[in-house]
Amino acid sequence: MITRDVKARYWAPSVADMLHVMPRLGRALGFSRTTIGERPTVEFGDSVSEYPQPAAQTLSLLTQDEAASIDTRVRILRPDRDDDQVQAEVRRIREDFDTGVPADPLQPSRPSGEPPTWATASPRGQPRPVAFVMTSRHLGHGFGRS
Repeated sequence: MITRDVKARYWAPSVADMLHVMPRLGRALGFSRTTIGERPTVEFGDSVSEYPQPAAQTLSLLTQDEAASIDTRVRILRPDRDDDQVQAEVRRIREDFDTGVPADPLQPSRPSGEPPTWATASPRGQPRPVAFVMTSRHLGHGFGRS
C-alpha cells in the first residue's frame, strides 16, 4: 500500500473528530454561533503530482543543446494548453528574450536583399576589413596555464 493511503486512513477519523468538535467548542466558549449537526465524513482525494525537477532538467537540456523548438518545450511543460495558448506563450518567450541583437553576428537582421554592413564599402569607397580573432585570453579561460 502506498504511504499516502496509509496516512489518509490513519488521519481521516481524527480530522473528522476535530471538524465535529471544534465548532461545538467555539460555540460553548462564545466565539462562534455555528453548529454542525452530524459528524462530517473526511475523504482524501487522489493526489498525483509529478515531481517538477525531472521535467525542468529535461527542458534545460533540450534548451542547452538546441534540440527542441520553443513550441515543443512549451508543449512538454504545459500539455493541457491548446494551440492558441501555446503560440501566445511562444510569442511571449520570444519577446522576453529579444535583445535586438541578431543571434549570429555574421548574419545581422536586415531587410532582404540589403547587404550586411560589414560587406559594404567604407565611406571612402574602400572595403572594410573584417577580422575575428578570439584567443583563450579574450575568453578568460586561461588555457595553457598551470
